[in-house]
Parts: sequence; C-alpha cells; structure tokens
Amino acid sequence: SAYAHAGQHALALPVYEHMLSVRQAALPPEHPDLADAHNRLASILFELKRPEQIIPHLQQALEIRTQAFGPTHPLTLRSRKNLEEASTPQRIAERP
Repeated sequence: SAYAHAGQHALALPVYEHMLSVRQAALPPEHPDLADAHNRLASILFELKRPEQIIPHLQQALEIRTQAFGPTHPLTLRSRKNLEEASTPQRIAERP
C-alpha cells in the first residue's frame, strides 16, 4: 500500500489485515495468494516490531507454499528463511 511505501506502517496495518481477510473469504485455504497476503502482513508487523504476531503469519505462508509449490521451490525457501529470521528475537530488536 502507499502507506507502507511511505513508511507509515501503523496506517498500513489495517489495510493489510483487510486484504488478508478479503482473500481468506474469497480463496481456498491453500491458495498461493493467501501466502502472499500473510507475508505482506508479516512484513508490516516486522516493521512495527510485533514478533508475537509475525510468526503465525509466516508459518501459514510457509505451509501454503510448501503445499502449493513443494519444499524446494524458491518461494517456499524464502518463506522458510523469513520464518527463521523472525524466530530470532534479536533480529527484530535490531531493526531501526
């Protein structure tokens, strides 16, 4: 969203939450677009330093991508890396 690109992450959060809920209502639970929506929301939460909220979204994105693309697909590997990084508390704390 324009808010996220402008660094207004607190304003972007409800936009991304709404985007996820719309996709959840419209798409089957294993659809890759849901993984994208979970990743985008997680990135906003990462910028807001909310680790307890990031992990579930990254886990869901990883599950969807593993099911949709397999364990060695580049998007699946990126999701796995994102989850590993978010699971390291100092990684989030180090963000400016």
